[in-house]
Amino acid sequence: MSLRAQIISQTRRPRFGRVGDYTALPELGKDSLARDGTIVVRKERARDDDESELFLIQLDGRGFGLRQEDNSMLAGLDIKPTELHQLVEVCRAVWREVITTSVERRRFGIWKTNERPLLKRIRQDEAFLRRIGARLARAGADLFGGVFARGCPRLPELRKRLQEGLTAAECVITVYADEFFLPWGMLYFHPPEAGKLDPLGSNWRPEGFLGYRHVIEQATDDFVPVPAIIASDTGLSFGFTFDPRIEIQEGIAYIRSQRRFFQSQGTLRSNERSTKRQIEDAFRAENFPDQVSYFFLHSTTAGKDGHILPARFFLGRESVEAAEIKAWCEARALASQPLFFFNACQAGQMRTPFYESFALLLLELRARGLIGPQVDIPTLFAEKYAQRFFAAFLAKGGTPGMRVGEIVKDLTRSFLKSDSGNRNTDLNNPLGLVYSLYKGLDCYLIWQNAVR
Repeated sequence: MSLRAQIISQTRRPRFGRVGDYTALPELGKDSLARDGTIVVRKERARDDDESELFLIQLDGRGFGLRQEDNSMLAGLDIKPTELHQLVEVCRAVWREVITTSVERRRFGIWKTNERPLLKRIRQDEAFLRRIGARLARAGADLFGGVFARGCPRLPELRKRLQEGLTAAECVITVYADEFFLPWGMLYFHPPEAGKLDPLGSNWRPEGFLGYRHVIEQATDDFVPVPAIIASDTGLSFGFTFDPRIEIQEGIAYIRSQRRFFQSQGTLRSNERSTKRQIEDAFRAENFPDQVSYFFLHSTTAGKDGHILPARFFLGRESVEAAEIKAWCEARALASQPLFFFNACQAGQMRTPFYESFALLLLELRARGLIGPQVDIPTLFAEKYAQRFFAAFLAKGGTPGMRVGEIVKDLTRSFLKSDSGNRNTDLNNPLGLVYSLYKGLDCYLIWQNAVR
């Protein structure tokens, strides 16, 4: 038996089809963007008589130097899920520390004081970005190196092809995996023309982050949603779910500001929700009412003692868990195939268990996609990111709008770009990199006959 056949002996959770040794990828419709590359990760037993497991990685597509007539590249990755989670948490911890503790010495009149600028404003000084970007790039590079450290004899070749593909031309990539969760946009591959990333990361470049360079999504099954979201004559059915405590706790009118923004965007049939009962009614309905559903609230997966708890989000003093949503839906698919956007504020935590529960559940219920941040996000940035996202997504009345994947990439670039000659793009803010896309790359909006 070949090494590859030994590796591929039994699928634990068969969400994807199989053809011999390979994962059979779903056929994308004509309305979808062509994929330059695909990455498939599934968990396998090492051999028939062995209980040990590893992840099998499969690369395909011209983005990785594989032509249509070539076979996919396969290699086994020897890492346990607990090790994977620990490595991801180390990377996320660097981001959390940078966001909450990085200080900048600023002058206010005759006084100088330390300020945590990522919590206070969107625009950052270029020198500050260079300093914190070094830590973030180093963390992203170390995460990739730690995850892809050991495996079967073909792993070095696969790792090399993966690096070369992701540091070459811009790509549209789908990662197919239901048990292997990485914050792909936060990974860092130093551009080859820039030499080698130094130990402190001081020579980092924005294009080294995958979320800056590529359009990338993660799919958790082989269901291919319809890309077009069509607004009816009466407008787009839009859900705005929020935690009313945010304004009380922070003393800033974030909810009212976003409500005014949505009201200014044209014909939206807005469904506002701020209680658990309202959420329950929406998911119990025969037809989930939202075509696009936006959540601005707190979430958590950790208790006070640090133990992992079931993922939940909060509305006031009430909380909602994924298991409750599953019970409310009674296994019915969401007929409207909504696009979900979870925007958690600074007090929340969006860790891997959040996506392993809410994202997997909602995608199983036939959501078009889900967007959300990987770490705690300052409320100020979360609000600004959402407004810019929806300004792009809801624009272009009468014609197909921008694809969600393109919007996410463009926002990452526009927030991070340093262009001293253009004050509109001189933002120097890396926080757009933490927003991940779970399916939904191809989604776009069509304003059919709605008045704009």
